[in-house]
Amino acid sequence: MGHVITLVIPGKPISKDNRRSPSYRRGALAIMIPQAYQDYEKHVAVWALRQILRHKNRQRLPIRRPEQLVAHLMFFYPTEPTANDIFNSPKSVCDALEKFAYENDNQLVIGSVAKAKDAENPRVEIIILDNPPDPTIRWERLKAAIEAGQEIL
Repeated sequence: MGHVITLVIPGKPISKDNRRSPSYRRGALAIMIPQAYQDYEKHVAVWALRQILRHKNRQRLPIRRPEQLVAHLMFFYPTEPTANDIFNSPKSVCDALEKFAYENDNQLVIGSVAKAKDAENPRVEIIILDNPPDPTIRWERLKAAIEAGQEIL
């Protein structure tokens, strides 16, 4: 296995895509991102940077392009997570980790996202790995396992 980064970001996760609102500036439509989201992205960056500075391979961070990465994200919400769109949640965290954990989030080629409730300790847990398998081969293996009726989780 190559390089591994594990991070824990405390606090209730905030989704980026559900936080945008249209506004007009100088007669043109502009998308305004609320201050609460901007603060959350800074919160993620600060917590990630604190952990990265203690990381044993911090001199190699951020991981530079063209290296491809795998990201696994687990979102723990203080209430039932059914109201939170699982596909919008990673954007806020992945954007905030740019320049700290990796150069650009377009380096992420394989990943997983999950969500659960933890009323006492809302947070995001992140695992980033380098040297991923070919995404196409992984996808074909996953499809074959599903078609064969094998348990995949």
